[in-house]
Amino acid sequence: MDESSCPLRGVGRRDLQVMRPASSACGPRWRRLLVVALGLVALGGVACSREGQPASQHRLEHDAAFPRSGASATAGDPNRCGASGETCTAGPRALPVCVDGRCSQACRVGYADCDGDPATSCETEVLIDPCHCKNCGRTCPPGEFCVAGLCQGRQDPLVRTGPPAPANCNAR
Repeated sequence: MDESSCPLRGVGRRDLQVMRPASSACGPRWRRLLVVALGLVALGGVACSREGQPASQHRLEHDAAFPRSGASATAGDPNRCGASGETCTAGPRALPVCVDGRCSQACRVGYADCDGDPATSCETEVLIDPCHCKNCGRTCPPGEFCVAGLCQGRQDPLVRTGPPAPANCNAR
């Protein structure tokens, strides 16, 4: 099966939208969990709630087994989204998704939409940005580096990092 024909089906609550492949025949590209809700990112397949807390496996399994009622057959298909059958698109570093019959986008692992502007899509590389280290708005102390999503006092020569954190992230 061609991976481009593997739509994602949405399950979950309003504050947690986990996307999973609609078919078990889909390739490894679609096996990773994606979270869609106001710029959330699933790093390494970990689903997080809006508050950034890990979602329980039980909750994910329950939501997968008992999806919200009223979902149409095309509610989760980004190639035929909603009643009008719209084809969803996405910006750089994002994947198109259909959530509750409306087009949206999910950031690829390691990126997030921290400015909330759909035009810039998933502009922030949260694994190296000291002003958005691992999550949007999580700042490292001034002078520290964001290394693989963790604030550290020095750069790791073996891991790509960004610049050190400025004294005021809001000023940049």
